[in-house]
Formats: sequence, structure tokens, C-alpha cells
Amino acid sequence: MLTSEDVRYFTDWFMAYTAAFRSEDPATEANLRYKKEHSLRVRDRMVAIGRELRLSPEQMTLAETTGLFHDVGRFEQYARYRTFKDYLTEDHALLGLSILERERVFRGHGSEEEKESIFTAVKYHNKLSIPETVGGDTLVLCQLIRDADKLDILDQVVRFYENPEK
Repeated sequence: MLTSEDVRYFTDWFMAYTAAFRSEDPATEANLRYKKEHSLRVRDRMVAIGRELRLSPEQMTLAETTGLFHDVGRFEQYARYRTFKDYLTEDHALLGLSILERERVFRGHGSEEEKESIFTAVKYHNKLSIPETVGGDTLVLCQLIRDADKLDILDQVVRFYENPEK
């Protein structure tokens, strides 16, 4: 079962992984910093929504981890292609899953079932619909990440239009 120690490990891994993509180019650095901050905000939104829904401690660790990892593919995507546009490159959710596998991030952390729930939620967070075959706690996780992600994006769009010169 995933624990708060596992979540700390995942957070440390995420911070180290994203730090490896630092750039001397100010525009590149700004884009990568935005995605890192977005991931952390989405993680925090997942926790806040989870508390409101009175999720169990086990569900909360899944939610927090999913929020943290939902856009992990964005960093390699930008390094390879210099854009975040999936339609011009590749699906950042699937790229993220391949990175988590390649880096063996879940090795020794949580159960296979927990990993699969997180992977399913990451896989579908940017899709128009969640397959009907997804159910139970995994469906809740999929719905949570889609909502938390869109809420953060909406907030950022509103902030941009309120103060576009920044």
C-alpha cells in the first residue's frame, strides 16, 4: 500500500527529474517552470478535492501521486520537440507513462494495483472520455485528475486575460 513516505519519495524523484531539464534559454526555462508549477498545483488540487470528498487515506495517496505525475511527459516532450502540442509530437500522457516505467519510479513503492490505477488515470487525464471499462476507485481517480487539471488550466487562463502583460 502506498504511504506518505512513498509520496515523499515520488515528490523527491519528480523534483530531481524536472531539475534535469533546466535551460539557459529564458523562454525554455519559463515553459518548463510553468509545467513544473502546474503539476504541483494540480497535485495540491487533487488533495483539496479529495479532502472535500472525504476520500480514504489510501485514495488520498493515489490522488496526490496522480496529480504529481499527470504531466511528467511534458518535460521530455518539450526537450525533444520544443513544443507542448501533442498533435504535433506525441501524446504527453503516454510519454509520461513510458518515463515512469523506464525510470522504475514505482519499484518497491505500492502495489501493482495501485500503480495501474495511477497509470490509468494519467493515461486518460487528457482524453475526451474515460472508457466504460474503467470503474470503481480508478474511475474516481480518473475523474479527479481531469477536474483538477482543468481547474488549474482555467485559473491560469483567467489570470492571463486579467493581466496579459505578465
